Amino acid sequence: MEQKVNAAILPDNAFDAVDGTFKENKDGGKVLTTTCGGDSPANRSVTKKSGKQWYMAGSVVRASVTHLDVAKPDGIIDDLRKLISCGSYVETWTEQKATVTVNGEVTLPKTAGTDGQIAWCESQASGAGTCWAIVVRGPFVAGVQVATAKGRAEAEKGLTVVSPIAAAALAK
Repeated sequence: MEQKVNAAILPDNAFDAVDGTFKENKDGGKVLTTTCGGDSPANRSVTKKSGKQWYMAGSVVRASVTHLDVAKPDGIIDDLRKLISCGSYVETWTEQKATVTVNGEVTLPKTAGTDGQIAWCESQASGAGTCWAIVVRGPFVAGVQVATAKGRAEAEKGLTVVSPIAAAALAK
């Protein structure tokens, strides 16, 4: 399982073609997502997570691959869809305790060889925007996050560029 997670994580040069600059490896922890200040049931099934971080055109891009301790993680997309319907939440885990508005689901092209996907964006009063894409293939989940001070629209634009690259790596 660990070999498969490591094989699906993007190489340091994954975003070179779109002017991405590799920054660092990130310990993925044991959480798929905490959006809406809530807990996805999938968080309780995380057995391994690896991640990396890049800079790209004024944005931070984080990509991770997660293995879930379930034979087939049916319901992850539905669980996330319910979770992101909160409207807004407070980032209780940050020093700023910012109020975040969930702007809703974003449509991305489906990647062949995957079982499902969901993408959404959020914004803060400061003007910062963050967008996520989660792609599922069997017990493996690829997650991509694009965060920028330039706003939600710019984060969404970045997500449309980088999420197909991460999804294609998972589909291998």
